[in-house]
Amino acid sequence: RDVDKGLLQFALTLENLENALLSGGLGKYSTSDFVNAGYPAWVRGRFQQIADNEAKHVALLKSELGSDASAACTYNL
Repeated sequence: RDVDKGLLQFALTLENLENALLSGGLGKYSTSDFVNAGYPAWVRGRFQQIADNEAKHVALLKSELGSDASAACTYNL
């Protein structure tokens, strides 16, 4: 059981990193930024879908771990 908890805590750390990377990037770059970089307008929306899924992963793992969930780090990306 402790091994399971350790794996879930590791997964939460990874999901927090992914969530920070995606949400930070989306907060920084608009659809027009994506278009100006040469991407179709829908690409940013796809990144938003992925970010939404990552946020759900974080919520699920926090729910499973309860008080054993580690806090997210502060990332400088």
